[in-house]
Amino acid sequence: ILDAELARLPHRYRAVLIACCLEGQSRDEAARQLGWSAGRVKGLLERGRELLRQRLVRRGFDPETVRSTLRSAAANETDDLSDPTE
Repeated sequence: ILDAELARLPHRYRAVLIACCLEGQSRDEAARQLGWSAGRVKGLLERGRELLRQRLVRRGFDPETVRSTLRSAAANETDDLSDPTE
């Protein structure tokens, strides 16, 4: 079901979700690979997650489970712009 819903997303959302959530790339790495700015990747990632969440909930998945799964994927991302001294 996840594959089907990812496939239904517009390319820009699908590409960034695959790069960051499935391949484990940071937003900066995904931006370089896709040829987009880090800011664009961040926005597309946030919107893509929300679209995917809505679609999975419509398919009958528990909203809280979907939300926590997507949060977990977000927590595993690293942001190359973050200050390592913080």
